[in-house]
Amino acid sequence: MTDRPDDKQTTVASNIKYNNNNNINNTIPIKVPLKVAPPRDKSKDFVQDYYMMSTALCYKAAKGVGVYIYSVLKWRKGMDKKYPGRENAYYPIPNVQTHDWGIISRQRKNEAIQKMLAAGLIAVKKEKGKSTKVRLLIK
Repeated sequence: MTDRPDDKQTTVASNIKYNNNNNINNTIPIKVPLKVAPPRDKSKDFVQDYYMMSTALCYKAAKGVGVYIYSVLKWRKGMDKKYPGRENAYYPIPNVQTHDWGIISRQRKNEAIQKMLAAGLIAVKKEKGKSTKVRLLIK
């Protein structure tokens, strides 16, 4: 008995006998229609409701913590868009944020809020025993 297959058996790995183009790969050609994307309109390249110049103003007033406060407020404001009457809402800023911004303590946050308030970028609502609530005055 030999290890070679006879003429009646076919092997998947090397069936040269039944391949029309003598290709040993045994690939099945699949024709998939390619969808070509239309050319990009560069005038629409932006991140919705996040403005570079407003970010620069916040950075100038309070450095990186100011940009963090701007980002948090823009995110909260964007989440409340579907609720009418929330355009001028005040939002608390978390005391400690350790995700992408590093550690921002409550002291740095409060210093940045005071600097941004002096620059006229935000409005502040303070209540005794509660967290300071802030809203943006810029876009």
